[in-house]
Amino acid sequence: LQVPRPDLRIHAVRRTFVREQLQHLFSRDSTHSRRCFDREACNMRREHHIRQREQWVIPPGDDAAFVAATSWESKKKWGPLSYAMSLFKALRRPAPEFEVTADGLRRIVVLGGGFGGIYAVRELERLIGDDPTVEITLVNSENFFLFTPMLHEVAASDLDLTHIVSPIRKLIHEASFFHGEVKQIDLAAKKVIVSHGVERDHLHTLEYDHLVLALGAVSNFFGIPGLAEHAFTMKTLGDAIALRNRAIDSLEEADFECCPDIRRRMMTFVVAGGGFAGVETAAALFDFLCEAIPSYSNLSRADLRMVLVHPGQVILPELREKLGLYAQAQLTGRGLEIRLGTRVSGLTAQGVTLSDGTVIPTA
Repeated sequence: LQVPRPDLRIHAVRRTFVREQLQHLFSRDSTHSRRCFDREACNMRREHHIRQREQWVIPPGDDAAFVAATSWESKKKWGPLSYAMSLFKALRRPAPEFEVTADGLRRIVVLGGGFGGIYAVRELERLIGDDPTVEITLVNSENFFLFTPMLHEVAASDLDLTHIVSPIRKLIHEASFFHGEVKQIDLAAKKVIVSHGVERDHLHTLEYDHLVLALGAVSNFFGIPGLAEHAFTMKTLGDAIALRNRAIDSLEEADFECCPDIRRRMMTFVVAGGGFAGVETAAALFDFLCEAIPSYSNLSRADLRMVLVHPGQVILPELREKLGLYAQAQLTGRGLEIRLGTRVSGLTAQGVTLSDGTVIPTA
């Protein structure tokens, strides 16, 4: 989607004008405040903005609305707070321009219903949603939007799954939604092949003039043997539910296991990766298991082992080192085991192999 470059320059000038007005409006200096509501000063700044536009020989466009929103009369009529809101509304970027197709309809297809896709559609609706010649279609394999930063709380039963999902049809208004899975994209013919239906066996073709790719990413197992077959991922709602069910199954099976070694393996969990997702998942799952263990007469806190494996020297590399060290101290103090400077090099049904040769027995 291309916005004409002159309009971007216009927006930059407007932004400077509005910033100056807001600085005067909310300045603690009473002299500046009076200056903001001075008729002559206001008109001078507004005329300076218009002169800059004339120097570029750009058509007036929506200058009339911008001038009306930032005029002296608006200040005098609305007061400081309402005038400030008017300034912000005046900064709305111009709608993108598209080439008109032969049938007069411009089709925009957005693939992916995550953060990128949802907010792209919402912004397009704000800019051109009321244009009858524009058709916006959102395609996603699920009919809900998932708030992934809180996925680990569902896995640990801290939140119900309904708290982190929202129906996509309630999040968009002017656009249409297509529930299906993208199978093929034909860039030359400008077509997207989508499968839908219960068995995903019904193919449908969506034509587009403009395509937005917001499909996200998939889990990368880095070619580590056994990881794709035996590991749990934490990316979808199904992943969180599967991890929670596996943790509960481990508690149930370990409670009646006679062999201490097998019980220990059942109660050993390894989380690979010390970033936000890994640390939050390990901590939340550890708390969940610690709170549940007292309900099982044959289990004790000593049976539980939670291992966090991180290739760096400090967990949470997204934050400052001081905060990472603080998080490490808190986690180890609560009973989690952190293995730094190591990676997972292999996984089998019997255990996890680390890059330093250590094998952690798991079930």
